[in-house]
Amino acid sequence: MSLIVITEQKVSAMTLEEFWTIIDPVHQSVQGNMGYDYMEAKTRALEVKLEKLPPDEIASFRQHFGDCMARAYSWEIWSVAIVFDGGCDLNEFFGYFRINLISFGRQVFEGVMADPDSLGDLEIALAEPRYFSCRSDFDHAPFTVYKRKTRTGLEVKRTHPTQLSGTEVPLEQLNALYPKCAAWSPLRYI
Repeated sequence: MSLIVITEQKVSAMTLEEFWTIIDPVHQSVQGNMGYDYMEAKTRALEVKLEKLPPDEIASFRQHFGDCMARAYSWEIWSVAIVFDGGCDLNEFFGYFRINLISFGRQVFEGVMADPDSLGDLEIALAEPRYFSCRSDFDHAPFTVYKRKTRTGLEVKRTHPTQLSGTEVPLEQLNALYPKCAAWSPLRYI
């Protein structure tokens, strides 16, 4: 199997702005479909959008996705995930949380990055909090489409942060720090 490797030095074929112009309409296109397959519908819609791109732009899209994942790898975002979801393991479910957060589009992502407690204001989050921690293949769409188009694999070589950025907050202070999310938490044990 041939692999294409993206390194952080590679010049991006797609800007961050263009990345979001793909994600935002994908989210909008499935907003009325709030059933069990909500994230599957988003993944399929993303694949349709990516199919229209050349391989270098698909690779660039994946690079931007990884950058957003790394940016959200912070104590603040993990803390709000713990409060909002009633717990969030750092290795697996926090990854799904960040993937799904990105899938909700730029406004939601940037809003939560600026003010993590704003997650408690989001209608979708309040109606269906499971969408923020459910397993999702949304982040695999670029790999799937790239392989279909090129018959080769897409490998992203990037150093994921080994430690959360930001400042750690003791668990017993999280509800007070994120009161909007705490109000909707399924488990109010912290």
